[in-house]
Amino acid sequence: MQQWTSHDTIIAIFTAITSIGILIQAFVLIGVYFGARKAMVQVSKLVEDAREHVLPILATSRSVADDLSPKIKVMATNITEVTHSVRNQTVHINSAVHDVVDRSHKQAARVDDMVTGTLDGINAATASVKEGIAAPVRQVSGFFNGLRAALDVLLQRERTHHSKADSDLFV
Repeated sequence: MQQWTSHDTIIAIFTAITSIGILIQAFVLIGVYFGARKAMVQVSKLVEDAREHVLPILATSRSVADDLSPKIKVMATNITEVTHSVRNQTVHINSAVHDVVDRSHKQAARVDDMVTGTLDGINAATASVKEGIAAPVRQVSGFFNGLRAALDVLLQRERTHHSKADSDLFV
């Protein structure tokens, strides 16, 4: 038989270490396999539970969306029609308001003209009445002043000094 050399011993040690490493790696891979298999079972159980609960919710959501879709379209159409109607009514109301404001301005101007005319008439009437009353009063006052002056001359009394206002009234 052959004798073991140090080189053969080293190769045998490396082979043994490599074999042990391969065995450890095999055990780790077997552990990973069992762990993955256990995780797969749990994930598949979760997926089944999710299917049981989520699929009915999705189906209900789909049916609700299908049911609401035409209603939402009708609502959008109605809102559009209402918006157009409100816009048209706003234009009509603005026109009516402008018409009322214009009429109010015209009526206010008319009332102002009427009041101004009335006040002017009252002023003219007042002046006429004043002139109509003042002229006869001046004439009567002048007549009495003349009468008094005549009596003074006849009675030979000293003439009284009349005020300047009386001289304006003398005719």
